[in-house]
Amino acid sequence: MTTRVAIGLHRFALPTIFAMFVVMWIVSAQVSTLHAATTESAPIPAAQIPQPITDAINAPDRPSADKALDAGRKPDQIMAFYGIKPGMKVADIFAGGGYMTELIARIVGTSGTVYSQNGPFGEKYKKVGDSWNERLKAPALKKCGRDQQTV
Repeated sequence: MTTRVAIGLHRFALPTIFAMFVVMWIVSAQVSTLHAATTESAPIPAAQIPQPITDAINAPDRPSADKALDAGRKPDQIMAFYGIKPGMKVADIFAGGGYMTELIARIVGTSGTVYSQNGPFGEKYKKVGDSWNERLKAPALKKCGRDQQTV
């Protein structure tokens, strides 16, 4: 009887090991394909950033706190990637404190419209909500449509 159990385990072990090998091979092929698909492209050269985007970022009346964030957030790259242009209608969903909302509003100009939306701000994010509400008073956001959902 002991011999039969050993033979039974042997019959089970080889197909299982083979199946695990096949699964690992398939997964490794998928991971390498995924890695190849997520390679990063080079940043857009500064000379190819549209002038309205550069003008909005370099506006002298832009808050200095926002300008201090530019190096890490790379708004020129983001706005160029999104293709934001004067005259567009743009929705900024979950605008947060409005950093991007203000830049979008400056780029689309008076001929465009920006719709800015935020959900309700909990107690933890009250400062972000206060910042957003204060920013909405800025002249650059005069034509900005606003929506804050309440629960």
